[in-house]
Amino acid sequence: MKVKNYILAIAAIFTASISSAQEAWGPTDVGSTLPVIRVSSLASRASLMPDENKGGEAKDRRSINPVIVIGKDKQKEDDYFVRNRNVQEQSVKGKAPSIVFDAYTSNSQPTDPAIAVGPNHVVAVWNTAFRVFNKDGSPATGQLSVTNIFSGGGCCDLTISYDQQADRWVASYLFSSNGRVEVAVSTGPDPVNDDWNVYTVPNVQDYNKLSVGPNGYYISANTSPQRVWVLNRNEMVLGDNTAGFQVFNIPGFQSGPSFNAPQVANVSDSNMPDSPATLVHMADDAWAGVSTDHLNVWSVEVDFENSANSSISTRLELDMTPFIATFDGGGFSNLSQPGGSTIDALQNTIMNQAQVRKFDDHNSLVLNFVVDTDASNGKLAGIRWVELRQDDELDPWSIYQEGTYTSPDGKHAWAGSMIMDKDGNIALGYTAMSGPTSTSTVRVSSFYTGRMAADPIGTMTIAEEVILGGNSNIPGTRYGDYAKIDIDPNNDLDFWFITEMMNSGRKGVVGKFTFTDEASRTINDIGVIDITSPLEDDALTSTDDITVLIHNFGTEAVTDPEVQYIVDGGSPVVENYDGTIQPEETVSFTFSTQANMSNPTEFLLQAQSNFATDEVLTNNDTQRRYPALLGIDSPIESSEIIVTTLPNKIFEISLNTSYDELLNLIVFNALGQQVAYNNIEKKGNTYTYTLDMSYAAAGVYLINMGDQKSNIYQTAKIIVK
Repeated sequence: MKVKNYILAIAAIFTASISSAQEAWGPTDVGSTLPVIRVSSLASRASLMPDENKGGEAKDRRSINPVIVIGKDKQKEDDYFVRNRNVQEQSVKGKAPSIVFDAYTSNSQPTDPAIAVGPNHVVAVWNTAFRVFNKDGSPATGQLSVTNIFSGGGCCDLTISYDQQADRWVASYLFSSNGRVEVAVSTGPDPVNDDWNVYTVPNVQDYNKLSVGPNGYYISANTSPQRVWVLNRNEMVLGDNTAGFQVFNIPGFQSGPSFNAPQVANVSDSNMPDSPATLVHMADDAWAGVSTDHLNVWSVEVDFENSANSSISTRLELDMTPFIATFDGGGFSNLSQPGGSTIDALQNTIMNQAQVRKFDDHNSLVLNFVVDTDASNGKLAGIRWVELRQDDELDPWSIYQEGTYTSPDGKHAWAGSMIMDKDGNIALGYTAMSGPTSTSTVRVSSFYTGRMAADPIGTMTIAEEVILGGNSNIPGTRYGDYAKIDIDPNNDLDFWFITEMMNSGRKGVVGKFTFTDEASRTINDIGVIDITSPLEDDALTSTDDITVLIHNFGTEAVTDPEVQYIVDGGSPVVENYDGTIQPEETVSFTFSTQANMSNPTEFLLQAQSNFATDEVLTNNDTQRRYPALLGIDSPIESSEIIVTTLPNKIFEISLNTSYDELLNLIVFNALGQQVAYNNIEKKGNTYTYTLDMSYAAAGVYLINMGDQKSNIYQTAKIIVK
């Protein structure tokens, strides 16, 4: 399907279907953990076991050769969101991280890094070891063996979480010899001075991921059959001698190539949802038995007083915009390092960690996974990210927005981890390195991007910001197997991200950053962040409209600000945006004075804000350089846009013209904000599109329908009542 509404498709094309009758299944096993092992605090012991750092390749089940369906789901075109990139993508400059440090040195391949943040400490873990840090990044301990808390003889996949509601640290550790997992819960919020209670759960097997959720600690894993374990959180927080658990088989699970690891969404903050826990898993139509690219969602309801009331729901299937999530038939040598070996893209799984957050009027769940965005014979890794929403606690989940993030200069981007802050802003930490078309050499490095809650949906507006650049290639093929981002409970705004890279050795690098630092945010700060019209490849004329994006970086609304543009060093054209721009809002503004852009030689267009009380001047302006292009006439100029109003807020938009190329339809609200973007193909003599505004707010909307190359559009107004 080539005609898609970039914005409103969220309500229209992401349909939910149930794969079987509306049913629910009870637990397959109800039991208790082995008696608790009580471990004294790290601070109370005379000596601690250091990290042994044995090294070598991790012998987990991810390394088993996959079963694939050869030739299924051939990639015929670039990723949809790459082809339909929003003009505000990467348009807002991010803030440099305030803290960056090496959390560990390890020879393990891969190191499996994870992080959790508490009131006064940050805990970093990797395969068989951990380290505690103070909030300024200084170490509170050395690199310590996992046996300082857990039993000896374990394998790997050490995880860490901070349960904000209970003020407890929660860690899990895998024993591959018999599949058991030990789960440690601290007795308080201090990981150094508080004791630990360690519980044992049988038969988990591989890739254990622990999530904090309603009424329980939830463990998902790479098992067969696929199951989810729920541990009695209340009993474990109280340190009961044993803790109850329930195990559920996952109904209707769709298996991918070899590695099958669903995740229970982790609650990001202390505001625990009243709804059941949510289990998610992605499915690629390259897999056997899968016909469409989609997400699978289950609800897990647990009653530890009466297991007859416990259940896991049937599978809810949420269709997604098509993606390619299988690299090289499911193998581990996928992405070529600059002048080095190929390394693992970490494909076919939702990355660590799906996160859920309860707001006043909805619940949000964010997740991501790697996709191949390039339809050529080469590969370009990007990150498909998704936000699900529930309007009410017991409503089914639906896809609110999705997008595909690609790193600038043709770099690969993968190994992502996402989380929301208290305002609904989304941060995405990830790994990037040079791709096939990159103009500079970038080794495996740590970066972040993100978006503000009010930004156009499906768009990562925060420009890529480096956390730390790597200085050599990863040895071997194994990388990751994941990264993790967490939110600081003290202000619910600071993000902490850890990932694996080479920094004079194989390291886990931590970076702290924020979008809205309340203590240091400026009050008055706006800027022109992009020139959206004309673009470099447009056919320029002597009467071109100049359209810019203005962003309010400050904490106070700004009314009628002055902006200007200059063509190739000439006289400034100064006008005022008519209206109010709210904090963190981006608006579109078209100057009433047109520009003569028909100069046959290369020239420069500059635009900026002229806000008298602006406190930050470095983000006021932007520019666009144009090659030598001559203007052309367009048959769209003599065409007429026709709008037919249909029942239920449906509008049929059509344009009859001799023009034959791909046409653009753009919808703006009354504030000049772009709310929808579509590419339309011609059918017969007419371009036609049915615009569904049934979910749109009442008001006046402006429709532009035309040719982006010549920058010629026909315009119509609609009113949504």
